[in-house]
Amino acid sequence: MHLHKFQLGAEFPLYQGDIEARQDPVTGDYLVPAFATDVPLIEEKPDHQRYFKQGQWHYVIDKVGTQYWLADGSQHTIVSLGEDLPQDALLEEPVLEDEPTPTKSQQVLGQLKKLVGRTSAS
Repeated sequence: MHLHKFQLGAEFPLYQGDIEARQDPVTGDYLVPAFATDVPLIEEKPDHQRYFKQGQWHYVIDKVGTQYWLADGSQHTIVSLGEDLPQDALLEEPVLEDEPTPTKSQQVLGQLKKLVGRTSAS
């Protein structure tokens, strides 16, 4: 008898592979070990893992390890099953425009404004 084993004790008891059930030498019944089921396995789905809970197979999104950036340039990495990319996620680091360097005359004008501000405040 063909069985599907799964990991127990996690939020998502993930599919771990297939095993063959042993037959009880006395009764002849097939023994289904803990953490295994003969419930038919659902098909694979891209970017998802299959897990067994409450007698059924389910899908959970799996993008663990995916790096993304937000528009502000902050970098993030998905670390949990079930976590999807935010709607505004960028898969490449954004090129943020630097503020332009002030020209020499703008720098002098800024310093003059500071000086004038000090004198008028006195």
